[in-house]
Amino acid sequence: MPSERPETRPVRHSSEYRKWVLLTCLLLAGALLYWSVSCFYEGRIVVRVALKNIPSYLMVTGRPNPAIEIRVRGPESVIKKLNAMDLVYTMDVSGGKAGPNRIRFARNRFPLPDGIVIEEIYGHETVVHLEKSEIKTLPVHPVLTGKPAFGYAAGTVTAKPGNVTLKGPEKIMEKLAGVNGSIVDITGLSEPVTRTISLELPENVLVISPDPPFLAYIDIHKKIIEKKFRNLTVYGKNCPYDFVIRPEKVEITISGPLLSLAGKGLEKAMHVYVDMEGLKPGIYVKPATIRLPEGVSLAVADPKLFTVEIRAPEKKERK
Repeated sequence: MPSERPETRPVRHSSEYRKWVLLTCLLLAGALLYWSVSCFYEGRIVVRVALKNIPSYLMVTGRPNPAIEIRVRGPESVIKKLNAMDLVYTMDVSGGKAGPNRIRFARNRFPLPDGIVIEEIYGHETVVHLEKSEIKTLPVHPVLTGKPAFGYAAGTVTAKPGNVTLKGPEKIMEKLAGVNGSIVDITGLSEPVTRTISLELPENVLVISPDPPFLAYIDIHKKIIEKKFRNLTVYGKNCPYDFVIRPEKVEITISGPLLSLAGKGLEKAMHVYVDMEGLKPGIYVKPATIRLPEGVSLAVADPKLFTVEIRAPEKKERK
């Protein structure tokens, strides 16, 4: 006999079962939506702004926006890494003209990775001021303050390099005849020095060449002065006879370091005499020899010549 197969009947779901399936689907969809939303994060990042393709005859003046802040959405881990990166928005100003130029930020120019969406740009444009520029080569002038040590003076002050090539707005450059260096203090110095200096430049003026550093060489030397002495006695030397020197006094001016001439007793260290060695009785016109301390030189002597009368010894009468 053929085996009997069990009778199959279609399963009919109750309304309660259908409600349970629908609720499960809604819960799964909600969980999926929550997961997709929770994986994204909103945050603010700062992007540095750089200008490129500036026309050669123009230059940027004023203070353009150095950075722009934007609000972005994306994976939290990526956004947090962006905050630590140096992001640069490159702005093309090749079409700029002299004066203020309003340039809008383009969303597609921001250097953001895939998956990061810009929600808002805080400041949709910036103003870039351009002016006609001029290039000039000018001398560098170091500036001094203070006084050297007593007895010393500042001499030649030289900058190395001595010239600098600058680029700046035309209206500023046409007024410049030179560039001052930063102030060098020479208070209390007693020998030459070399100092590194910076250049005191007007706003928006740039150094084209040479590259720093700039040096200032300051010559510090002993201060030389002149000093006059009057009524110095003129002596005679190496003469066995009686003699008379006219005039008997001389006036001299000497030159030397202030440290040498400022002390007392200098007059005692000088000796003025006429050397009469080998001269016989008679009348002569002779210069005087002037002995001075070491490091001191004669500037002027008045008079330069002296009349010397050498007298013959008197003959004794015979008795």
